Amino acid sequence: MVDRTIHNIDDILSRINTHPEYSSRVRIEIVRSIRDEATRHSYAIEKENGKEYNSDHISPKAYQERTRQVVAQLNNASDYIGRYGLNFSTLAALGNLVEPEGHTYRDFRRVEVVIGTVQPPATEKVPYLMKNLANFLENTTFHPILRAIQTHIEITRIHPYEDGNGRVSRLVQNFCLQEKNYPATIITPTEKELYFTLLRNTLRDRMESSSSLEKPSTHEQAFQQYIVTKVLESTKHLEQELLKRRMYQVTLEGTKLEQGLIIQIAKQLKGFGKSTPCEHFEVRIKKNQEKEGILDVMGDISQENLLNLIHNGLKKKYKIDVTVDVKDNL
Repeated sequence: MVDRTIHNIDDILSRINTHPEYSSRVRIEIVRSIRDEATRHSYAIEKENGKEYNSDHISPKAYQERTRQVVAQLNNASDYIGRYGLNFSTLAALGNLVEPEGHTYRDFRRVEVVIGTVQPPATEKVPYLMKNLANFLENTTFHPILRAIQTHIEITRIHPYEDGNGRVSRLVQNFCLQEKNYPATIITPTEKELYFTLLRNTLRDRMESSSSLEKPSTHEQAFQQYIVTKVLESTKHLEQELLKRRMYQVTLEGTKLEQGLIIQIAKQLKGFGKSTPCEHFEVRIKKNQEKEGILDVMGDISQENLLNLIHNGLKKKYKIDVTVDVKDNL
């Protein structure tokens, strides 16, 4: 099941990577928005799980400020490993970057901690275990999605920081995905009970040495499938947004090309947008000093269909040359 879902994800990404009408600029914007949403929810599920500030005891303004601060810290941490790479040294710094109040130094924890009913490894073992994780990240031949999931599990299991371990585990998992061109996973507060149950069961099996990445237990397979499904959801969302935000420049040239005709064609295209379930369909007339008309079009329509739509709407008496060019930005 996990392998089939991963194969489905790779098929969609292959289509995205080779589609001639998808905007690379729009892709960057969508991937960033998915990451930002994942970051906001990552803090929210910890807060609602009792590990963070309770909004009932602080004003809405203070809660919003705290959320803004935490999201900024997570984004700064992501940018940090983006600049310096994901390695032993940067992993050591993440606890302080993500939760400077709860982990005041840029190194692994110096105290013993407890995760619910599961006891993490002793403090003196943490650097060795994190070194192993860094080596895994550098040398593994596992699929990038499984590599990301393994990092999520291991950071949570080792619990290398005094505070912010959950946020770091999700942050690094999403960084691992994005550095291999997969979109981030979004885990919302409505799913927190399922997420934490699957994760706790996986950690328990790992602690009892009854599960590993090579031979995952039934519990770990369920956790893998959950995360892989989240990647699939983000990948489908990415493609849907790219479809809706395809961009074209339509150039109209002809001896009898008048402003009224250009406006008529623009209205016709706008009518198409209203008559179809296009969430995004925009048409703008571009000012031009030459003897041609230029329209900027964005929406869920192919280059071929757009060209046919214009030609079908033109009366035969108009001898107009129409060119439709795919644009990366309008």
